This record gives sequence, structure tokens and C-alpha cells, in this order.
Amino acid sequence: ENLNSVLDDNKLLTLPNGERLSIPPNVRIMFEVQDLKYATLATVSRCGMIWFSEDCLNLEMLFSNYLNRLRYISIDDTERFYGIHCISNTSVTTKENEETPDMVVQQQVADIISEHFQPDGIVVKALEWALKKDGHIMDLTRMRALGSLFSMLNECVRRIITYNNNHSDFPLTSEAMEQYVPKFIVYSIIWAFTGDAKLSIRNELGDFLRSASTIGMPPGNQPLIDFEPTLEGGWNSWNSKVPPIEVETHKVGKPDVVVPTLDTVRHENILYSWLAEHKPMVLCGPPGSGKTMTLFSALRILPDMEVAGLNFSCATSPELLLKTFDQYCEYRKTPNGIVMSPIALNKWLILFCDEINLPDEDKYGTQRVISFIRQMVEHNGFFRTSDQQWVKLERIQFVGACNPPTDPGRKPLSQRFLRHVPIVYVDYPGAASLKQIYGTFNRAMLRMVPSLQGYAEPLTDAMVEFFMMTQENFTQDVQPHYVYSPREMTRWVRGIAEALRAVESLPVEGLVRIWAHEALRLFQDRLIHDDERKWTNDNIDLTAKKHFPSCEHEEALKRPILYSNWLCKDYSPVDQEELREYVKARLKVFYEEELDVPLVLFDEVLEHVLRIDRIFKQPQGHLLLIGVSGAGKTTLSRFVAWMNGLHVYQIKVHNKYTMEDFDEDLRTVLRRSGCKGDKIVFIMDESNVLDSGFLERMNTLLANGEVPGLFEGDEYTTLCTQIKEGAAKAGLMLDSNDELYKWFTHEVMLNLHIVFTMNPSGDGLKDKCSTSPALFNRCVLNWFGDWSNGALYSVGQEFTIKIDLDKVNYKAPDFIPIAYEGLPKPPTHRQAIVNAFVFIHQTMHMLNTRLSKRGQKVTAITPRHYLDFIQHYVTLYNEKRSDLEEQQLHLNVGLNKISDTVKQVEELQKSLATKQKELDEKNELANQKLKQMMEDQNKAEQQKAASKDVREKLTIQKQAIKERTEKVMKDLAEVEPAVKDAENAVKNIKRQHLVELRSLGNPPVLVKLTMECVCSLMGEKSTDWKSIRQVLMNADFITNVVHFNTEGLTDKIRTYVKNTYFSQPEFTFEKVNKASQACGPLCLWAKAQVSYSDMLASVDPLRREVAKLEKEAKETEDSVKDVIALIAQLEKRIEQYKEEYKVLISEAEGIKNEYNTVQSKVQRAGALIRSLSHEHDRWSQSSTTFQDQMETLIGDVLLSGAFLAYAGYFDQQLRDTLFSTWCSHLVQAGISFRQDIARTEYLSNADERLQWTANSLPADDLCTENAIMLKRFNRYPLIIDPSGQATEFVLNEYKDRKITKSSFLDDSFRKNLESALRFGNPILVQDCENYDAILNPVLNRELRRTGGRVLITIGDQDIDFSPSFNIFLSTRDPSVEFPPDLCSRVTFVNFTVTRSSLQSQCANCVLKSERPDVDKKRSDLLKLQGEFAVRLRHLEKALLTALNEAKGSILEDEKVIGTLETLKKEAADVQQKVEETDVVMAEVESVTNIYRPLSIQCSGIFFAMETLNQVHYLYQYSLQFFLDMFETVVKTNPNLNGVTGTQERLRIITKDLFQKAYTCIARGMLQEDRLILANVLSQIFLKTSGSVNLDEEFNYMLRSASGLQKNLPGIKGFSEKQIQAMHTLANTLEPFKNFVDYVSSNKDSVLQNLNTVPVEPVLCWEGAEGQDPITQAMYKMLYVHTLRPDKVFGACSRFITSVFGDDFLHAADSPLDLYKITKEEVKPNMPVLLCCVTGYDASGRVEDMATNYKQSLSNIAIGSAEGFSLAEKAINSASKNGKWVMLKNVHLAPAWLVQLEKKLHTLKAHPNFRLFLTLEITPKIPVNLLRAGRIITFEPPDGIKANLLRTFNSIPSNRVNKAPNERARMYFLLAWFHAIVQERLRYTPLGWSKKYEFNESDLKCACDTIDRWIDDTAKGRDNLPPNKIPWDALCTLMSQSIYGGRIDNNFDQLLMNDFVKNIFQPSTFESDFMLVEKLDEQGGKLTIPDGLRREDFLRWMEKLPDDQTPSWLGLPNNAETVILQTKAKTFIQKLLKMQTVTEDEDLAYQ
Repeated sequence: ENLNSVLDDNKLLTLPNGERLSIPPNVRIMFEVQDLKYATLATVSRCGMIWFSEDCLNLEMLFSNYLNRLRYISIDDTERFYGIHCISNTSVTTKENEETPDMVVQQQVADIISEHFQPDGIVVKALEWALKKDGHIMDLTRMRALGSLFSMLNECVRRIITYNNNHSDFPLTSEAMEQYVPKFIVYSIIWAFTGDAKLSIRNELGDFLRSASTIGMPPGNQPLIDFEPTLEGGWNSWNSKVPPIEVETHKVGKPDVVVPTLDTVRHENILYSWLAEHKPMVLCGPPGSGKTMTLFSALRILPDMEVAGLNFSCATSPELLLKTFDQYCEYRKTPNGIVMSPIALNKWLILFCDEINLPDEDKYGTQRVISFIRQMVEHNGFFRTSDQQWVKLERIQFVGACNPPTDPGRKPLSQRFLRHVPIVYVDYPGAASLKQIYGTFNRAMLRMVPSLQGYAEPLTDAMVEFFMMTQENFTQDVQPHYVYSPREMTRWVRGIAEALRAVESLPVEGLVRIWAHEALRLFQDRLIHDDERKWTNDNIDLTAKKHFPSCEHEEALKRPILYSNWLCKDYSPVDQEELREYVKARLKVFYEEELDVPLVLFDEVLEHVLRIDRIFKQPQGHLLLIGVSGAGKTTLSRFVAWMNGLHVYQIKVHNKYTMEDFDEDLRTVLRRSGCKGDKIVFIMDESNVLDSGFLERMNTLLANGEVPGLFEGDEYTTLCTQIKEGAAKAGLMLDSNDELYKWFTHEVMLNLHIVFTMNPSGDGLKDKCSTSPALFNRCVLNWFGDWSNGALYSVGQEFTIKIDLDKVNYKAPDFIPIAYEGLPKPPTHRQAIVNAFVFIHQTMHMLNTRLSKRGQKVTAITPRHYLDFIQHYVTLYNEKRSDLEEQQLHLNVGLNKISDTVKQVEELQKSLATKQKELDEKNELANQKLKQMMEDQNKAEQQKAASKDVREKLTIQKQAIKERTEKVMKDLAEVEPAVKDAENAVKNIKRQHLVELRSLGNPPVLVKLTMECVCSLMGEKSTDWKSIRQVLMNADFITNVVHFNTEGLTDKIRTYVKNTYFSQPEFTFEKVNKASQACGPLCLWAKAQVSYSDMLASVDPLRREVAKLEKEAKETEDSVKDVIALIAQLEKRIEQYKEEYKVLISEAEGIKNEYNTVQSKVQRAGALIRSLSHEHDRWSQSSTTFQDQMETLIGDVLLSGAFLAYAGYFDQQLRDTLFSTWCSHLVQAGISFRQDIARTEYLSNADERLQWTANSLPADDLCTENAIMLKRFNRYPLIIDPSGQATEFVLNEYKDRKITKSSFLDDSFRKNLESALRFGNPILVQDCENYDAILNPVLNRELRRTGGRVLITIGDQDIDFSPSFNIFLSTRDPSVEFPPDLCSRVTFVNFTVTRSSLQSQCANCVLKSERPDVDKKRSDLLKLQGEFAVRLRHLEKALLTALNEAKGSILEDEKVIGTLETLKKEAADVQQKVEETDVVMAEVESVTNIYRPLSIQCSGIFFAMETLNQVHYLYQYSLQFFLDMFETVVKTNPNLNGVTGTQERLRIITKDLFQKAYTCIARGMLQEDRLILANVLSQIFLKTSGSVNLDEEFNYMLRSASGLQKNLPGIKGFSEKQIQAMHTLANTLEPFKNFVDYVSSNKDSVLQNLNTVPVEPVLCWEGAEGQDPITQAMYKMLYVHTLRPDKVFGACSRFITSVFGDDFLHAADSPLDLYKITKEEVKPNMPVLLCCVTGYDASGRVEDMATNYKQSLSNIAIGSAEGFSLAEKAINSASKNGKWVMLKNVHLAPAWLVQLEKKLHTLKAHPNFRLFLTLEITPKIPVNLLRAGRIITFEPPDGIKANLLRTFNSIPSNRVNKAPNERARMYFLLAWFHAIVQERLRYTPLGWSKKYEFNESDLKCACDTIDRWIDDTAKGRDNLPPNKIPWDALCTLMSQSIYGGRIDNNFDQLLMNDFVKNIFQPSTFESDFMLVEKLDEQGGKLTIPDGLRREDFLRWMEKLPDDQTPSWLGLPNNAETVILQTKAKTFIQKLLKMQTVTEDEDLAYQ
């Protein structure tokens, strides 16, 4: 399409980014094409065209062109010889050229040849013969045949020139040439014209040539093909050229050894001719026929050729070739441009393209890589994309090899390529050639063991015979991988040789055994079925007996034949049991070192292990293991690799793993195996192949040991360095990069083993076989398949060996159902159980087969499921057994405690008397103590009274002392300050003044006087100065003065001092101080002391009185103390008595308590024994049922384990079916189990169930079973959760454990996963339809333990694995099908809603709304009942625990007693409450029963919605959609306002529910399917309302296939079909038994009646009168269905109307209020899907609505990457600010819609946000999106009435009723015209010659046109006369432009003009204007309605009949019949489809 604007006059090229480039005027564009298959009309019409037919070039031209080239251009100058320029006859060559001897030879040969090129010459005849002949492997074209012939003739010239050059003296004479050249032409014709055909056709051509030519032929009748012409002019037999060769022993089976045969010699010779020409060529032939070998063998002889091998696959692209060129060639700049040539000088590079016809074609049928090769061959170069430079090729040649194009997966090569390419067909060698080849090898091989040399021939014969038989018996038609080619023979020889190398001598039996072993490995290991394997076994035995008659066959062929070198150093036979023991021992070490996966060594495992080992021992030993997921392919490969010391490498894929990552992984593997010499096993699973490029890389690696272009640039340099190091270590000195790389590929081939693992299911195997043949050719195939029954049996036995499954008294029934053929007769109980395991596993396969036959979805059942089942079994068995035993122990302990208690009571009664006696004695002692205590108490009281008097006296004395003392203190206080001041003054005498004083020899008088006074006071006698100075000298003189004790001053001294010193007038302070500053203070001090002493003397009497008083007080106080001491002593004694008394009392009390306790114990024990008697009886009973439970334990656990492992994927119905199948097997096998086993009760307890309900799990059985699976899984669960209930439950259940919610589409998924693994949080991963393989190690639990850490590898990093980690996967898409490897790794848990759960949900909803009081009671009760039961169980458990934990007597244990009392009390409470609840429950039940029919109707409607997708893929609905409808009807229903009666409300709800369901669903359905929905709803309504039962009638209508009876009597006027239908009806339904007779006798009236419109059936069946209307309508429908099936729609509509009322069907046809739906029904994250039929566009509606309601709307067209990003931006922004977004044409990007749906699912949007998607109806729309959104379909309405209504309703009334008044009528005319135009489309090619897209946009445009013209004409007036309306303008616009613009056919244009003229004319405004002249068979007319308002027209339209005949459209009436009959048939078929699915469900439900 982009080209069109380039080829236009615009000459513009638009780039993807929108930029436009103009093409300059000097550019011309020429196309050269083979055909115009992919050219559009637009392109073709813009180009001039020249047609080259084959006749343009006749044979004569081609021949003369070749002869001219041969004459004038040297054949060595290939470029000119094959140049593009033609050589005309008149061309003149250069002189030199003419004269060279070579050119002379060329001219001579040209002259000889030319006569044979004549029209009647041999070449033309042979070419015509060959072109007519079938049997060419690829289409033979003239150009290819002649091109090949000319190449061969050039070889003829070359041979002559070579001969002449070698014999320059005797060159070939012209006579010899004339002899030789014609013979060579014959030889060339055979190879050129039939080289591409089988031998037989070549022989036929030889015979034809003999007969048609006069050239000398070989003698005799031998085929010409067996001869070659000689230069001497004769013929030489090829046989003589086959050299007899003997191979050296060590070369046996080496890939480069070629044993020449007739075919190889012939083919090599041909190859030389073409290789010498440097022409491309292709070898074609079946796989393994020796194409590559022949080619390489030919190339070995040509020294100047180097080969680069490429293996093509379906995904090969030109990039592969370019990478190969980069590796082998170099680019050089030369004056003539860039040249690319091989790096090796003077060598040609042969690019060998194996499987050249595998690459896929693109959508234009081109194989890009082949076109690229063709360009290089034709133009000898290519444009380099990096710099757009032309690169010329030098010394590069292409050779291809391929399988025949008829093989699967092969694409025919284009003729444009093939014309350059000679083709040689290489077939399988015949028996003789095979014997010759392998005879040579066998002789060489048996030389190693001289004693066996004589057996070479029988050995060869046996091999060839068996090979031919197998090849014939097992072909690719049987299985795609049954390809047996001579490669198998070579491997066979190689295998036998390997085994013989080690032995010195061997009997013939040994040889036969090795021969048989290798045969089994090569021919049997790939077989699928047991009978095929048996065939191989039998034929090996027969062949051996035939060819080795003398050997001991029993010994030689005894099975199993196992060879290994594990038990001894040589490859020799081993015993199976010895091998088993050895492998067992090695496995233990393997578990510790490598992989902890327990393996059971059943026979097949041992065989597979040895097969894998055998291949790992071979160089280039690659394996293809095909088996179901979990069969052990990878594990066994890892084990064998570990045994052989090989390193295992596996790629870690994830969703973002790309080709680059894979290349990096490959580089790692190749470096390790090629440079470091690591022996590597590269295990690759098919699930890892995320890109077809992966396979292509593997293909090339398998074929050539390298991947071209893998190492480029720096990587290549680094690699060479690494190779050099590796080679040096190996002691090799390699220099050139070439040698190094060759050594590297050799090392890779030696060290690398590839193991490819595949699943056998589906077409994957076939596809891979055809697209990647190297996988199947280069790998040894080992078919693992599924585990055999024997394997399942062994595994079951091995894993349950530690469980006690034996029962001594078990006797197997005689007819026990046998699942495992090898089951011993009669089996033990253990064997019967393991047999049941196998049976259960088999039932899953049977179920799958049944489901797939019914076209339902199935899940893969694999050995992993079986292992999971066994694991569940073992876990459950141990858990249930220990529970039972513990319970039994608890009960027994409880019972024992009770009987012990009875004995204890008797002993207690005896001890009561003893206690009484002890009590009396203690009481006596206590009384004595009390007496003594009372006496001492009295004494103490008396002493206390005495002490009181003494204390009072003491108080008085103290008061007197206080008063006297105060007075003394007062007097003294007056003089005391003076003393203090004097002392301070003395203290302050300065030291110097004192020293001064001391130093005075003769002191002044006053000084001396003062010092004398001081000395006198201080008691010093001295008065002379000297002695005074002595006193002064004393160091503490001042201290003594200061601390002088005044009280020691006597009256005498005082008087002396006063008289002697104080009496002197100078003795004052001032004067003395003047004399000496030291004496001043001393003077003061002396005076103060004396006055203080005087004061003391005056208070002395008082003081003495005080002293006396104090003495008396002291005595009083002492007496008080004595009294107190005495009291204290008494009190102490009293205390002691008290203590002793207390002890006595407490002892007495203790004895009393003991007495009371024992007494109460005795009483309580009586009560306890009475209370416990109830428990005792119950426990005793439980203890006996324990034995029964133990008896059925094995069977119960078997059923439960199977249920957990297998049932999760299925719905309730299939679960129950499976369960009952298993139960019946157990019954037949005599295995006991509980007949009434309830799965939910057995596998969970009431607490858990209560908890689950609290966490919002729906309360039905299916959900509870699912919750059990989510708790008890072994393999992580994958939840199928369409309604989202499970997600909510899981998130609530694990809320406390901080569950993370993620999705495979989240960018943070990996981070969340790693965090959950580390910290052990649960993680819920949604959208697992986008499963990421990075999770595989987690699901497989591939844990490694290192240094105390448990690690798991995620991608490229190791993560610590927390044991508490849990992962839940979930998908909301129930239709998704998971790959088998995922199915085997997870436990499916299917939460798809069931009928019962939906019923209870709806019942709850209606109760909540209608009777909230009852609902509250009910929910409280349910909660209470659950809690009561749990509480009672807990109490009982607590009691048993308390009894068990009680140490010693339970009578001592308050806890037990307390628990028991609580139990009794609560049990009584509970009992009472239960009785109360029973009453309430009965009330609730009666209310619920009223609404039960409604809930059944709800589930019926929803499941009918679920099955609607059987009718059309568009009809997908979510549970939420239904619940929203239901809630609307129940909660916000305006019809319920004011209605109070329960029954009346229920009737309204029921009626509105059906109406709402029909309206909401029908608006999303196609018109033709709406009646189906209505029909199904009416069935549901009738079935549940119980009014009438019409099941039989419905059934008849859907299943009445007429045409079963023959030779029925005819009835005039009725067809044979009608008669047959009448008889069928009469024979099936009782009321119609006389129907045929009635019709026969009243045929005229019946016929007349059948032609009325609508058909009104005659009431001719029994009981028709007085029948209820619904049944009558049903019978009328059957009548019409029988006699006029084309009228069944009308009858069906009338039947539905009789059930639901008149308005029911019209509701869906009423105008669509898109705004109301958008506002009220749609939530923000719910998209509105506007699905349109092709050619209809609904986007205008949304745009108009947005404009009308002033809503912001973003419009984005989807289809480009740019559109996606714009859409995401728009949604992100609008969802925040509440705007609207419309995405147009989303059907163009189905993959992106998946992402969009996920985004919407998690979107938190603004409440006003809305998203509209417009799309064409296509099956590519994701189911989840359809379920998430609200679907509204748009299509032209069926029938004129519907069309008119829809048109009128889509135009707003204000627009229609706008002035002028005539506008409404114009609109009506337009609506009528539009209806007729569209309705006629239904009758194409009668109505219109083809389907035109007349749609709403035409209508819209026409409306705008009418508005514009009328507005222009009316100029605002209210009325417009009809003749003033511009009719001509309108008619022209309508017929030519608006509608007529689509028409491209003259007849249709005439019709259109006619319709327009008839409808748009002034007379339409007259009231009698005729719209339809003949309404029906009876005539009748339809005139235009009166009225000018929209409402008038609408009323008129409503009254139109529903059925309109074609005459309304101007067509004959019978036009409708054929269409309607087909439609009716389809209608019935669709109904039947739905019915079948619904019936299956009903059946299951019942």
C-alpha cells in the first residue's frame, strides 16, 4: 500500500514515523515478478505491464545462444560465459581467442552438437518426453533442464581439452570427437532431464533414447544409465569403475569412510561436472540416503574446495548466511567496488545448505533465504545492509541438499531459483548396494575376532533383511519420527564394532546377542506401542534363526538383553538384578551429591539408563528423549551424566529470555567443551524453546558441531586465544585460526552431548519432526512415553513399603478388576491396594479420552500426578493412623481414670473416721493454750494501768524544771553578749601587737595593770612583769583566754579583781587600748568575765533547784521503764501463745478441711461417676468404632489421597463421577472403606471450615474441597478462579503471614518472588496464562543444600529458600489450556462456580434484601451452630486432655473437675440453644423455601449464559455480570415500590429477573441468536415454576430428525419432507397421533392455512380445546415446525410471548439508552465493548453521547505501537480525573488487549471514568476481556419494523420534531428508505447483486443533508409546502453520493435510483400514499401514516406486524423461504448444542 503513493503522480513515500519523502524525477521503478498473486489492483493499475510468456523464448533461441557462447567465449571465463549479455550470431570474437587450441575444440564441439539441437533432433524429443513424464522430484521446467544439459556439455568440452593438454602430441581427432560427443549428449540428456527422478524413470528415458536416436548405444539390453561414454568413442560400464575395497579394522563406522558402489561412483562423477562449472546444485533424496556423504566424498577429491556446512530450519533467514560469510570470508575494496572472497587463498568456498527446502514462506509465499541465494547466484553479489554497498562474490558456490518436497514441513522451492540449479535425486541404496557396503564393513570388523570371520556374510544378510523389513513396516505415515535410513545400518555396525573391540574371542551366540542388542536399540527404542515393540522382538528372533541356524537361540536371544561397562571394564552383557543392585548403590551417593529425587528402579528405568549411557559413550552422541512430563527424562539423564563424570548444563529460561541470552549460553557451553575439554551434557527441554531460532541454532550445532556467526569480532579473537591455550595443553602446536577453529569444532563434537527432551502430546512432535529434521536425524531417539502399568505398580509398591498394608484375613474376590496385568493371582491385600493405585491413575486417562471426544478441555495426566497421589496417600495414612491411635489412647486413659476414681472413693470413705479423731485432739490442746494466754493478758492490763499514774507524775516534774530553767537562761542571756564580744576582740588581737607586748621590758602602767588583772582571773599568781611575760610567751595564751570557764571564778577572786583593778579610774578600754592595742581587748574581756560571773552567782539557787528536780524526774522515768519492760515481756509471752494456738487451730482446720474435702470428694465423686457415665458410655462406644475405622483406614485414605491429587482440575460433577468410579473399584476388589465417607469432613475439621467461612470462602462443598486442597497440597496450587472469590479467600487466609500479591505481567514479579522465597512469605501470582518459566525450579523444588544453607536458583542467582515459603498461582481465564509440563508441576484447584454455590449466593442476596430480619437470624444461627459444635468439641477435647495430663487421681485435679463442670454447664446451655435454634431454623427454612425456586432459576440462567459460547464465541459472561443484574432486580427495582405481599414481590422479582437477563444479554448478541436465548430462558422458567412440563415437546422439537421412514403414502400438495415430519410427530407425541389422518382429510384448508401470514395453526391435536395458553403455544410451534419450518421463528416468538408476556421480546429491541447503561450499569474499570458487524461503526454513538452530556472524551485509533502508548497515557490520565476514553478498532491488536484487560482488572479509577472499545466481531478478542466488560452489539436490525424503530430511536426527538413540521415526515421517509436498502442486503444476490456496506454513517450523513436543505428552504418557518422541498437535489445526493456512492454495478444503480424516486416525492405527503402495494398472499396494502410528530410515527411502527414478507422490499414472496429454512435449521442446531451441554450439567447436578 505504501508503494501506491510512490507510483502515483504524487511520488511520495510515507515512512512509518509519518515523514514523507518525495521520489526525484530521475528515478524509475521496475518490477520483475513471477505472477501478480500478491499485487493489489491499485498497484497494477499504476504500472505499465509487459507479459513475457514462455513462447517469447523458443528453444531455437536458447540453443543458438548457447552455441554462440560455446563458439566465441572460453568456458573457463565463467563470468562472461554465464554473463547476462546474449551473444548474437553475428558477434565477432577477438583474434587471440579464435586461435587458441581450446577455442578450436569448443567450435568443433559446437558444430557437432548443433545438428542434435534441430527441432527433430534427439534433444528436443527427449525434452518433450521428460516434460510430459511424472515422477520428477521437483517440477521440471524447460530452463532448468536445458541449463543442466548445457553444464554437462561444457564438461564434455573440458574432458576433451584436458585430454588434449595431457596428450599434446596426439590430440583427439575430429573423427574421435564425432564419435564421442553424440554419446556424451545421450549421457548428458539422461542426467540433465531425469537426474531429478528415480532410477526407473532414468531407465525409461534410456530406453526411449535407444529407440529415438541413431547414435551408437551400448550393446545388449542393459540400462543406459549404467554406462559412461569414453573418449575413445565407446561405452564403459560404471560397474567396472567401482573399486573393490577393504576397510581397515579401526576405520569401521568412521564418518569419512565411503564404500564405493555403483550409485556413489555415478553420482560423484556427475557432481564433478557441476562443481567444476561452479554452478549451484541441489541433491534431493530421503533422509540418510547418503546425499551429504556423496558430496563430501566428491569434494575430498577436489583439493581447491573448502566447505562451510549450514543446516537450514523453518526459521532460517539471510542473516545466517551473512554470519557464515563473516566467518569464512573477507571483504576487500577494489577499484571495481567491494569484493567478498574466501579467506583461504585460491580456494573456492562451497556453502553447503542442508535441508534447503525447510525455511518457512512469509505471507507473500517467499522463502527469504532462498531469494537471497538466488540474488547471489543471478547477480553474483548482494547489497550490504550496513552501508548499502554492492558486494561482489568471488570464488563462492552454493550446494544444497534436501528431502523431497512432498515430505512433511518441506516447502517447494521457487522456480525462479530452481532454473539455475541442476537437481540430482539420491535414493536409498538398494539391497545389493547395502550388502556391498556393510559386507565390506563387517568383514573388516570381524577380523578383530578371527573365530567369527566366517560369519561376515550371514551377519550382513541378517542386517540388511531386518533393516528392509523395518523400513517397510514403520513409515513416516505411521509416526512422524519413524524414519529408518542407512544411517541406522552405519550405527549398527559401529555399535557391534565397539563391543567386539574389547574381546579376544567370542562364540557365535555372543555375536548374535550383540547384533540383536544393537538392533533393539536402533529400531525398537523409538517405537511407541507395545505391539510395534513385539513385532520388532519377534522379527529379530526370526531373522537370527534364519541366518544363524547353528547357534543356541535360547541363550543368544534371551530377554532382557542389556549391555554395559558399569559392572566390568568392557562393554559386555549384564544381568538385570546385578545391575539393579549396582545402580541402587550408586543412587544413594547421587542423592547426596546431586539431586534428592527418589527413583524407583523398575525395569524400564534400568533400560533407559543403559540406553542413555550407551549414547553418552559415543562421540557426537546426542539424544532425543520423548516422554510425558515427569517420566524421568531429565533426572535419568542427569544421573547417567553424573555416573560418567559429565557436567550437566541447562538453560534457565524466563519470559524476558531472548535469542541473545540463548547465544550467550551456547557460547558458554561451546567454550567449556571446545577449549577447556569439559565433557558436557546440554539438556534442553522443548518448553525452553521460546523462539524458533533456538531450534535452528541447535539444528546446526547437531549437524556440524558449530553455530556459524556465534562468535564474532572480539569474541572470535578471545575464542581463538582460548583455543590456543586449550590446544597447547593438549600438546598441539596449531598456528592458523583455521586450524585452531577446526580443532575447536572437533573437540566440541567429542565432548558435547545434547539431550533434547520432548512431550509426545499434540502436534508438537509432528511439527518438530518436519521443521527440525536434524533433531531426529542426528539424535538417537528414545521413546519414554508414559509409565507403563508395570512401572506404576512398582513405584506404588516401593513407596508404600514402610506402611502396614497387609491384612491377614483378606481374601481377594474371584473377579477382582485387574489394572496391572502382572498382578499375582490371588493378590494379597497390599497387592490389591497397589493395583487400585494403578486403576485410579488409569481412570484419569480414560476420563481425558472421554472429555476430548466431547470436545471439552482436558489436563495432562503425568507420572508426577501419580507420585503426588502416592505421597498424599502415605502422608494421609500416617496422619490418620496416628490420630486414631492417639484418640484411642486418650479415650482409654479417660476410661481408666474413671474406673480408678471409683476405687479411690471407697478408700476415701475409710479415711474419714481417722481424720475425726485427730481433729478432737488438736482442739483440746488449742483450748489449754487459750487459757494461759488469757491469764497473762490480765497481768499485762494491770501493769499498764500502774505505769499510767507514774507517767502523769513525771510530766508535772518536767514542767517545773522547764519553768525554772527558762528563768535562769533569761538572766544569763542579758550578760552573755558582752562576754561573746570580748572573746571575739581577744581573738582579733593582731600577732604583731602581741609580739610588741611581749617585747616590752618595762611596760606602761596601764599595760602592766591589765596583764596582772588577766593573770589574776586566769588563776596565775605572778604579778611581776617577768612572770607575766612568761604567761604571755605561752603559745596558747589567747586560746586559754578565749576558752576561759567563767563558772570556775570564785567570789574571792572576783572581789579581789573588782577592788584591785576595776576601782582605778584609768582602767578603761579606751585608755588601755591607747597604751597597747593588745591590752585593750584583754581589758574588755576581764570586765565582761567578772560581770558574767556576778550573774552566775545570782542565779545559782535556782540552778540547784533545777538539778534536784531533774534527779527526781530521772528516778520516776526509770520506774516507768521497768513497768514497760514487764509489759513487753508479758506481751511477748502472749504472742508466743497466740502462735502456738494458731498452729494448733490451723492443724485442726487442716484436718477439718481434709475431712470436708474427703467428704465433698466422696459426694462429688459420686456425682462425677454419675456425670462421666454418659462420657464413659460414649467413649466406650468410640473405642469399639475405632476398630472399624482402623479397618477402613486404608480404603478411606486411598480415596482421599486420589481425590487430593487428581480431582482439583474438575468441576463438582466430574469429581463425584470419579469418586464413585473409585469407590466401585474398591467394592469389587474387596477393599473396605467407609461407605458414607464425606470428603470435606474427613480431610478438614470444623474449626478450619469455620475459619475459612470467616475468610470469605463460599460455603458450598466445591469451595470447601478446594480450600482443603489449598491446605494439603504437595505440588504448589494453580487456582482457576473466574469469579475472583478464591483470590479474596487466599488473601484473607494468609493475611497474618503478610501474603504478597503479584502477577506474571508485573515488572516487579521477580523481586516479589525472591523476597517471598527468602523470608518465607506466601505469594499469590495472578495471570498464569502468561506463565514465566523462571518459576520452574520453584515448582520442581530444585533445592540444594550447601554449608547449612538451603538454596534455590532463580534465573542466574542463588537465593536462600525459607521452608515456610508458599506460592499460589491463579488465572481468571477458565478457557486457558496449560502446557503438559506445567500441568504436571502444579495442583489444579478449580473454583469455577457451581450450581449449588450460586443458588446459595442468590438465596442469601434475596433474603438480605427481602427479609433482612430472617437473614440476620439465619446468619447468626449458622455462626452459632458452627461455634456451638466447635465449642463442644473443644471442651470434650479439653476434658480428655485434662484426664490424660492429670497426674495421679483426677479427684485431686481441680482442672479436670472444672473442665467437666464447664462442659456439663455449657453442654446444657448449648443443648438448650440448639433446641431454640431448631425452632428458629425451622422458621428460617420455611422462609428460605419460598425463595428456593428463584435461586434455582438464578443458577439456571447463569449456567445458560455460560453455555451461550457454544452458540457464538462472543457470548462470554462473568459471574459478576449476572450478580450485578440480580442485585439490580432485587435491590433497586422500582416495580417493587409499595408492594408488600411476599408472593407478589417474588412474582415481580422473578418476572423482572428474566426480563432483565434477556435485555442485558440480548443487547450483546447478534439479532439471529436472541431468540435462542429467549427460548432457553423460557425452558428454565417453565422447569422451575412448575406450571407446565414441556420437556418432551422441547426434546422432540430439537431432536426430531425426519427422513427415517421410507415409502410413506403421499398427500397431495405436501412435499415428501413434510409428510415424513408429520409421521415422526404422530409417532412421537401422543396428542398428535391422528395428525396425519387429519391433514389427509382436510388438506385444502390446512394448505390454505399454511400460507397465511402469520401462520395460525389449526387446533387439530387431542385436548387442544381448553388447553392452557403456554402448552397451546408450544403445540402450535410444533405444528409450524413440522409443516412450515421456515415460519418457526414467528411461532417461537409467540410461544415466548405466551410464557413471559407481550413486552418481553420487544425490550431488547427498544432504543438503546447508552448513557443510562454507561452511568448506572458500568463500573469505572469495566470496559464497554461496542462490537460491530463488519462495515458498521458505533464510535459515532459514543461521540454524540459525549457531546450531548458535555463529557470529555479522548479518541484513539488502535493498530500501531504508537496507538498503544497513546492509549495507555489516555487511560492513565482519564482514570485519575474521571474522563472518558474511546479506543477504536481494538480487534486489530488482540495481544495488546490481554495487557489492557489485566490493567483494567487492577485499576483504581475515578468513579466517573469510562472506557469504550469499538471492535469488529472476531474470535481473537481475549475471553477475559469479554467477561470483564459489557458487550453491546451493533448490526443492521432484521426486518423493516426493527430497522425503522432502531433508526427512529437513534435520532433524538428534539431533532425530529424541530420546525418545520414536515421534517418529521422527511425523517420517516429516510428511515423507510434506509430500512429497505439494508433489508435487501439479506437477500443478496436477489436484493442487491453483492453485499454493500450500507450502514449508520450513511444514515447520519443523509439526516444532515435533509436538515441542511430543509433549513435552507424553510428559513425558520413552521411549515414548508411539500412542493417547495428540493426533491431533485435530495434524490440526486441520495442515489449518487450518500447511498449510491458505494454502488459499482449498473443494475444496482438503476434499482437505487428507482427506490429514491419512489420514496422521495411530493405525493408522500398525501394520506393515501402507498408504501407497500401487496403485504402478503392475501393482498392488503400499507399506506403512509398520518401525523407530523415523532410520536405518531413511532406508534404506527409499533403496530406493524413482526413478520414482514419480501414483497415489502419489492421482492417475490418465496425469496424469504429458502433463507428462513436455512436459518431455522441453524436455529435448531444451536439450541440443540446448548441443550446438550445443559443436559449434561443437569444430569450431573441431579
